[in-house]
Amino acid sequence: MHQKRNYINGRRPKNRSGREIFRKRLRGFRDDTSGVLAIVTAIIFPIMVGMAGVGVDVSDWYEVRREMQAAADGAAISGAWELNSDPDNAAIIAEANALRNNFRDQATATIIASSPPTSGPFAGDATAVQVNIQNQLELFFSSIFLSSPVSASVTATAIFTTGADLCVLSLAETGTGISLSGSANISLGCGILSNSISDDSVTLGGNTEITASPIASAGQIDVSGGPTINTSSEIEGAARGTNPYADLVVPAPASCDADHTNVAINSDTVLSPGTYCGGIRINSGAVVTLDPGEFIIDNGDLDIRGGASVSGDEITVLLTSSDGNNFGNLKYNGGSDISLSAPTSGSFSGVLFFQDPDAPSFQGANTISNKFLGGADLDVTGALYFPSQELDFSGGTDVNSSCVQLIALSVTFSGNAALGNNCDAAGTAPLGLSVVRLVD
Repeated sequence: MHQKRNYINGRRPKNRSGREIFRKRLRGFRDDTSGVLAIVTAIIFPIMVGMAGVGVDVSDWYEVRREMQAAADGAAISGAWELNSDPDNAAIIAEANALRNNFRDQATATIIASSPPTSGPFAGDATAVQVNIQNQLELFFSSIFLSSPVSASVTATAIFTTGADLCVLSLAETGTGISLSGSANISLGCGILSNSISDDSVTLGGNTEITASPIASAGQIDVSGGPTINTSSEIEGAARGTNPYADLVVPAPASCDADHTNVAINSDTVLSPGTYCGGIRINSGAVVTLDPGEFIIDNGDLDIRGGASVSGDEITVLLTSSDGNNFGNLKYNGGSDISLSAPTSGSFSGVLFFQDPDAPSFQGANTISNKFLGGADLDVTGALYFPSQELDFSGGTDVNSSCVQLIALSVTFSGNAALGNNCDAAGTAPLGLSVVRLVD
């Protein structure tokens, strides 16, 4: 008996193998997209979010590290400046400054400041300060993938150096500190520095000529007219210079007898060290020799008139006031002949003229000035120190010296001066342009 079979369209179906059936079903699975997007999305979305989150975290880590590096740089620089005044305190100052710079998560940071550095290319260098900051960076999105914290470490090293030698330093913090005007011709074997931060801190004007290296100012250098400037470098925004004689104190003046009060000299005279009350006036034609030692002029001026001659070695002239009311000044007048040198040892080593820092700076609205006037011939070795008043070279003053320092509240040139800086054997304190720079 035969089984009845049904055919489609009158044709007998093909006999398919199991492999063909599997392929057909696989193609059907491939072409069936219902529900696949949800599955793929469920798999891919956390990865995409995680990668974006890591990108956000990494960007934040870079910012935190930048803040840490800025804090380390500033701390190293502040510590290096401290080397100039208190080397033993440099690392302490650097560490305190790192905290003041207020970078994120600083409460958990480890800050190590060392002077001299203990590692790196400047290890053991006494002119260097090193600051290292280490911290654990916070995990946000990246905590999905990272189980351990990410560490950051930054290091900064700064060094302090005293660069080019100076022979003129203005201590004024504002206003004009050093100025050339008229037809002044200044030739210096050294540099000048004004501590003033003003726009006219150093003024070079008129038909003046200056030869000095460097010409430096904590503020700006103002040039007008047609000055001739011969220098290897002009530096604006320089670090302020340190007063090398700030710790010196004038000895207490002694009482004066008649021979040491209101002294006026008209002939050849030898003066001995000691206290002179009311000032010393050396008149035209007098030839005066100063014996070695300290000449304390109390409540009066040292006034050297035109045509006088004054000489002496190993001397210091101190201008002071025992009652605080009448601080004397220094006056050189036209045609006087001066040859003086400072001591090379002792408390006032290298200091030729020293005005009491307590002397007033102003009379009314005008700065009080100590003057080298009209044609004075001045051959000096040592420091001329007037920390609270102006020092004025004017009217053809000719200064010739192998070693001289001019340190005053302000310094004005309106005549001629040739200053040298061969001070190795003169006993003067070092006077240089201080520089702090990051090196690592």
